[in-house]
Amino acid sequence: MRVQLHTRVTAAYRDGRRLDTIVTESKSGRQSWRAPVFIDTTGDGGLAAQAGCEFEIGREKSCPCQPLTMYALLVVKDAALIADCLHGTGRHGTGRHGTHTGRQAFRDVLARAGVTPSYGAACLFPIRGNLVLLMANHEYGINATDAAAVTTATLRARGELHRIVRALARLGGPWEGVQIAATPEQIGVRDGRRIRGRFVVTRDDLVTGARQDDAVVRATFPVDIHALTAEANKLKAYDNAGVNVQPYDIPYRALVARDVDGLLLAGRCISGDVTGNAVAMGEAAGAAAAVAAKRKVAPHEIPWPDVAAVRRGVAEAIARLEAAGVATRPGGPNSWRRGVAAVSMACTRVPCDAGWKREIVCRRATWTAGWFSCPESPGFHPGLLDTARRFYKQPPAETATPCRSGAPTRPGGR
Repeated sequence: MRVQLHTRVTAAYRDGRRLDTIVTESKSGRQSWRAPVFIDTTGDGGLAAQAGCEFEIGREKSCPCQPLTMYALLVVKDAALIADCLHGTGRHGTGRHGTHTGRQAFRDVLARAGVTPSYGAACLFPIRGNLVLLMANHEYGINATDAAAVTTATLRARGELHRIVRALARLGGPWEGVQIAATPEQIGVRDGRRIRGRFVVTRDDLVTGARQDDAVVRATFPVDIHALTAEANKLKAYDNAGVNVQPYDIPYRALVARDVDGLLLAGRCISGDVTGNAVAMGEAAGAAAAVAAKRKVAPHEIPWPDVAAVRRGVAEAIARLEAAGVATRPGGPNSWRRGVAAVSMACTRVPCDAGWKREIVCRRATWTAGWFSCPESPGFHPGLLDTARRFYKQPPAETATPCRSGAPTRPGGR
């Protein structure tokens, strides 16, 4: 498989109903690509829109849209000292299964710090050790397909996060020395384009827990609609619009573009109001594309059992490799054999009929990004090594070796 990063789709050309060629711009200049099947995983459905697919954005055909959000990973002095402020661990507030506890305590701290976040339900999520995730920013009234507006929102969001963290640090005590460890490269988008597929996942499907013969994934995430304006946010930051979700299936048909042949969708841009597990959708789209390309037919002509068989084959192949001692995925069996330099955090939702849970996912990084794992570095905190031990099964003593031996671990480092 050939991978090319730093590349954007700028045009799409069809031969009748079939998507035939796309054009991209990158560091290499303008390039054209032809393929029997394309998969749009752009999040905002950029390829599908340029190919002529019908789509919706936000609540109507073209917004209003839910706010964008910029998160921040923070390093605190001692997470145990702010336990009451952490989402799901504090004594303040109530919620289903206690998941909303800790929010009011944190909002009280923000008030003492003299800041009013743009998100009315600001909260801190525990990640690992002294690493926490701050959710306090909302950017209202932004169309995610407007590059200038998203740019302005991104800069404004980063500024707000830094103001909040500086205010917390001025409080001293358990907040002394709190700092931003990382923010995402891109601001988070809730409402981008939803491309019309051959099946549309609806509110009724969520309420009834619909089952599908061609189910790609059984989604469990609740309806979570954030206030559309800053004024509405003051009254209620988010709600479920009266929809109590039952575990429901996202079918393969929702991943197949209705208006263009040879095009599959995965992730936030699928044909549905709420997306489920993007990993499972991407895997299914990839399997379907492989089968369609091999048989020289369009994805909608592939029987779902044939796609499901490919997915089972991949799972069995991975199991055989892991049994033979080969590392196939971060955190999986044998993953330590490939080495660990630094660990970054992300959240993934693991679906089950009873609901959903959050778990930490580790990702390897290169030595040039390894400063975060070095005990002598300014940003070090023990939680990262603890996480590596947990997911890579062995103590990652090697992570600190280069710095002690005098080897460079980061640009500008020792």
